[in-house]
Amino acid sequence: MIRKIALFILAIPFTVNASAPFGLTWGAPLQGYGEIVENASEQVVTTHTLPKGPSIARYYELYGTQAAGLLKVMMQSGYYSQHSSQFDDDFNFIKASLINIGYHTTESKSSELSSYKCVFQGHCIGKRWYGRLDDNTSAFVVQQAPNRNEQGSIQVIFKSPEQIALELARADALAERAESQRANDELAFD
Repeated sequence: MIRKIALFILAIPFTVNASAPFGLTWGAPLQGYGEIVENASEQVVTTHTLPKGPSIARYYELYGTQAAGLLKVMMQSGYYSQHSSQFDDDFNFIKASLINIGYHTTESKSSELSSYKCVFQGHCIGKRWYGRLDDNTSAFVVQQAPNRNEQGSIQVIFKSPEQIALELARADALAERAESQRANDELAFD
């Protein structure tokens, strides 16, 4: 069922005027923002400037395909002391700004920067917030740090409705392949 919905969404004509963050447009070509790097069927551009952007941004990564144009945007902030009030203030400001422009909270998790996972596993994830617009555009905001002793940063990821549909279709295809493999493995014991 999910696969059918995802394929239906992919079949809907792409609206070039769909608003993306930072003054970008979903579906627009990635040319003009920097060197395009091809990864399999995906294009990636890393840039330090976009038409609009917050002052805390250190760099951006734009993801898309030749056929569909811009599908996903990631912003990486500058560095913060993990326990500074500015780290929390900027996270909360981004979250509040997204809610003010129409994102609905779909999930929110509290800080784990000082948890045992951070201490023993070496990659620290702090506050996380997930939101979605009515058109199905998603946003994910997260505080992160390489380990407990290094500075942290804020990452914001936006996905277009088309990117979400592609990810659902890929996940469905992987699940179908895994189920098929399980069925084949069961036949091996007959």
